[in-house]
Amino acid sequence: AGNSTVTYNRSGDQNILDLSYKNLSVFGFGKKYMVSNLTLAGNLIINAFSTDNAFMECTTFDLTVNGTTSIQTANSIAGGNFGKSGPGNLIFIGALTINSNIVFSSNITGIELRNGGALSGFGGSLNINCPVTFSTNSQTIAGNSVNFNNTVTISGPITLTSTNSSIYFYGIVNGDNASSTLNNSGFMNLGISTTPMAIGTFNYKNSSTSTLSYVFNGDFTLPYTTYAGLNIMGTGTKTLSGNTTIGLNLTVNNFDSGKAKLDCSTFNLTVNGTTSVNGTGGANDSGLLAVSGTIVFVGACTINSNNLSYASGPTLEFRNGATLNPFGGSATISCDINFTTNNQTFTTQGNMEFAGNIILSGGITLSNTTASTGLVATGVINGSSGSDTFINTGFMNYQNTTAPMVIGKLYCNQAANTWVYGLAGSQDIQSPSDPTPGYRNLTLSGSGVKRLLGNVSVKGMYTLTSPATLNSNGFSLTNP
Repeated sequence: AGNSTVTYNRSGDQNILDLSYKNLSVFGFGKKYMVSNLTLAGNLIINAFSTDNAFMECTTFDLTVNGTTSIQTANSIAGGNFGKSGPGNLIFIGALTINSNIVFSSNITGIELRNGGALSGFGGSLNINCPVTFSTNSQTIAGNSVNFNNTVTISGPITLTSTNSSIYFYGIVNGDNASSTLNNSGFMNLGISTTPMAIGTFNYKNSSTSTLSYVFNGDFTLPYTTYAGLNIMGTGTKTLSGNTTIGLNLTVNNFDSGKAKLDCSTFNLTVNGTTSVNGTGGANDSGLLAVSGTIVFVGACTINSNNLSYASGPTLEFRNGATLNPFGGSATISCDINFTTNNQTFTTQGNMEFAGNIILSGGITLSNTTASTGLVATGVINGSSGSDTFINTGFMNYQNTTAPMVIGKLYCNQAANTWVYGLAGSQDIQSPSDPTPGYRNLTLSGSGVKRLLGNVSVKGMYTLTSPATLNSNGFSLTNP
């Protein structure tokens, strides 16, 4: 009666009596078993303190909660503290809050939510293996490590909004009404290749921060050409279906050793936020692939993958720097690379060869901070105007006959600088643009004649390795 609450808190198993309840609370050690269908006029609270693991077992009976439901645990025990071993329905009319590693069995006929909720595992995952229906009211669901492993139905002309959450859908998600709507306003993971909402509407980028994540295994062609945020995980190759723009961030991530790949094919790709490609090394590693077209990285780009090579077909454009690491292997980028728009830095690790041209444009300053001695540039390094500047503050093995930065400025006098003219053939040696002018450390190696284009001073170590020779060309090279 009124706002009364009945609490089952015996330190041991108990049966929940077949009574009419307003509010029901479950505490204490042991399981509390339903012995009949149960409808609560008010709220349900299942709370496991740090010293116990209160557990409510519905067995084969239906449970309906008209008020709110709160299922909380204080530990990460597998299975959480709520269960239903047999068939029957669970209907949550008020908001549902779960913070527990519950496994909702596939034996359950179905779960129905009418006012959404906040769902999360506790140091693990919340697994829902039975069908789930969202009905009656437009509602919001938030979650962390929540796996919907069966069908999800949005029933009626309502809107379900998923917010700032890590929710995984491994079953088909659909509506049963043309006005059924699913909004992705957070971080939504699709574990199945079937696009949600064959009936109804899927607003996959309902907000500017919406991220859609493809985590299933197998090859797949992306159905959209605009994304807010995009994540690629799982095995197989996910391929663009047209010129594509990502408003936020792109992540291609090795998920469960999935070796995920995003293939641009012949299409253009623009990423306005950051780009992160994370592999684990070895053959067939995760990667961002392209046959032709232009990939524009507006935000910072980080690629740690043994699948980092590009043929000559595409063009790469960086606007806020790049970190490139072939993850213990080697990589060759044979296409042209453009650094544009903003002053920026690039660095590489391992054995990286830039076989295409590196072109600066927009009056920018590009700094190379590579510490690894495996960096080789066999293409031309050049600017597009006299105000483009290349600053070498790391290591560079330049192997092109044409001198670097014929257009623009070259600075190589930083303390960490080592510049190598290492082509097996003749090369022109650029006179840097600093007042000295000079190199901090300079090595002439490979073979052929290395010809000065102006006076050069070497402030640190100067090395001339035979059979390479120096042609002063009327200028001087000093090493004080």
